[in-house]
Parts: sequence; C-alpha cells; structure tokens
Amino acid sequence: QNNFNNTIRYGVAPALGDKKGTAILTHGYGEHIELYFHAIGELQKRGYEVWAMDWYGHGKSSRSSHNPNQPPQPDSFDRHVEDLH
Repeated sequence: QNNFNNTIRYGVAPALGDKKGTAILTHGYGEHIELYFHAIGELQKRGYEVWAMDWYGHGKSSRSSHNPNQPPQPDSFDRHVEDLH
C-alpha cells in the first residue's frame, strides 16, 4: 500500500549466476510487466536482479472503481514517485 491507499503490484527476478547489479523495470502507458518477460529474462542471464512493477491502474495494481477498464491519466508526478517508492 502507498500513501494513496492503493496496492502496487511488483515482482523481483533474481540474477542468474553472479549478480552484477540491479535493474528497475517500469512499463509504458497501458502496459504491464508480463509484456517484458523476455527482457527480464535477458537481464537475469546477464547477471542483473530485476525489480518490476505495474503502475497504478495498470496490470494487477489497484485501479479506479469509476472506470476500471481504462488506465488512468497521471494525477501528478508525486503519485508516480510514491508508486515507484
């Protein structure tokens, strides 16, 4: 839960082999992290732990009950910062 009282879905994919670093993956408007399955796998193979998230209103994160089938327009940059945190 974030300060907006919404649940943000995220996942962690461990590095395969020696860990070189960590990658943070976010998606574009109207997308979700499953669309990046192959990219995540490639990063893992190259030694990166990958953290990925669905932004509010996308994928399996919380969404507005007023219009649940449409991703929201960004309220403010502060919301994105809080969701990523």
